Amino acid sequence: MAVHFHPRGGGSVDNTSSIDPTAFIQRDPSSPATVMVGARSFVGSGSFIGMDTTVGDETVIGRQVYIGSGGDIGDNVLIADDVYIANGITVGDGAFIGTGNSVTVNVAAGEVIPPACCDGSSSNMGNSNVLINGGFGIAQRQAFITPTLRASTTNRDYGHDRWGLTTANASGFNVSSVDTSTTPVTGTTERYFARLTAVTNAQKFIYSQVIESVNAQPLRGRQVTFQVKLKRVGAGAVTARVGFLQLAAAGTVDTIPAGFISAFGAAGTDPTWGTDLAAITPSAAHGTGAAIDGNFVEVALGTTFVNVGATVTVPSDAKNLIAIVFTDGNVLATESVDLSEACVSQGGALVTWSSPDFATELQRCQRYYWKTFAQGTAPAQNIGTLTGEVMGFAPFAGDDAHTFVGVDFAVRMRTTPTVTYFSPGTTNSSPWNETQGESLGDPQNTNLNDKRIYVDFEGSVSQEIGDLIGVHVTAVAEL
Repeated sequence: MAVHFHPRGGGSVDNTSSIDPTAFIQRDPSSPATVMVGARSFVGSGSFIGMDTTVGDETVIGRQVYIGSGGDIGDNVLIADDVYIANGITVGDGAFIGTGNSVTVNVAAGEVIPPACCDGSSSNMGNSNVLINGGFGIAQRQAFITPTLRASTTNRDYGHDRWGLTTANASGFNVSSVDTSTTPVTGTTERYFARLTAVTNAQKFIYSQVIESVNAQPLRGRQVTFQVKLKRVGAGAVTARVGFLQLAAAGTVDTIPAGFISAFGAAGTDPTWGTDLAAITPSAAHGTGAAIDGNFVEVALGTTFVNVGATVTVPSDAKNLIAIVFTDGNVLATESVDLSEACVSQGGALVTWSSPDFATELQRCQRYYWKTFAQGTAPAQNIGTLTGEVMGFAPFAGDDAHTFVGVDFAVRMRTTPTVTYFSPGTTNSSPWNETQGESLGDPQNTNLNDKRIYVDFEGSVSQEIGDLIGVHVTAVAEL
């Protein structure tokens, strides 16, 4: 039968009690007191346990139970399949949470429960993937599938959105994405994964993502895990290192030094990090063959994906976090390292990857980089008209006339961006009069903020009222 327990001023269910299926246990909302379910009890399937309820040690909680926020679950509790556990619950030592719940592993004493997925979506469990574009399915700066040279020996050159590449040699790496739609690849469920290929020199690389302060600082003092799937392509041995950097207290929030590193170091030596950047020593390593070595988790890569993770406790004064993958030695020329399913989540264990919604992930990327070009098109001058450029009509005639070009960004950007213009009709950065086939003049006034750009250009020589004007734009607000 159904049981309804709704005490005013708190209440308790005695030790070794049995609570029938479809029970409803909840404190009176007008009372600050909590409800206690005693130790070694059984909570039947389909029950509702309301907020601020404490569940005693060694209790068995049946299937499809709802557990509200704010309570505590004692030691050695068994939670069966398909239970919903709301945000803010803490679980005692030795608890086991079954499949289909928010967690499928044992939870350490006092640790806040993480979800069983790392999908980048919003979550009332309070623990989504903090990384953006962890599936490496977005690369707005390039033609995506086409290998594109990226190189920076001291800073970060962006390949996949939000991921900056640092290379030991100016010859750099070709950055591309591999499409698995026709030929599935063992070990990843994503349609695309990242491939970094050394061009002409054997060399090390660093691939990193800076986590913005609004997402990083709530993790202060908490245990977090960075995980990523890695493999090598080629005969040469590759050892990868995985972990976190922090922008330390002396740094300026959301301001990563232009000198990301000052030296790569020889094989077996970590890079020398830039001003106010410091490695966070891991407390645990995850993945077959992975082990803590100094300030990072290290693993020798094979030719199939291995899921590698590093768990750290975020310093209480960290300004930003940086998830980082780098090689301990050289990748041979023309050989590659592949990356997939990267995730930063709360807790001390690997979590199950679930692919994020593409439209949502693209919007998350557009907070940092936005363009008018098609997603598969690298930004460039003179790619042709009617290719997605911002368009408008000339309100006045002649080259002394003012012509206005404006557009709202897809989402509010992180800050007022740096904007670059691309003519669709010739090799310069001026808008193009698509009716007359000629360039406009220089910009006169710019109204630019994190939401929109509105620019006043001089007209073109032969400009007539009503002429069609077009210009491509990129806007960058990266960290």
